[in-house]
Amino acid sequence: MKRLGFVALLSLALFGCQSKTAGLNVLCQAPLTCTECANADPSMRATLLARHIEDNLSNSEVKNMFEALANADPASRVELVQVELDAAGITECPMLDMWAPVQVEFELPSQPE
Repeated sequence: MKRLGFVALLSLALFGCQSKTAGLNVLCQAPLTCTECANADPSMRATLLARHIEDNLSNSEVKNMFEALANADPASRVELVQVELDAAGITECPMLDMWAPVQVEFELPSQPE
């Protein structure tokens, strides 16, 4: 009976108790840990990345946030995730870097007088 209890506790620890911080790290590190994304056709990368996150994310709070991010505009998505990362003390997030808007600066050629 003790052995059964130990196996149940070990299973729960390994598969069911992902902390919020660990879940956020799954989300953040996905661009680096998604091996199937590396050589994928560019049109399939976003789908594979989302599947990779879903397969490795078990924290319900982070899962709900990830699902909400799908419908958020890019600026809101970055803000929402950044608040959670700050609260968890996570300072590096490659996924957030992917979502950050790209700043493009250029000058128009001057008109001849």
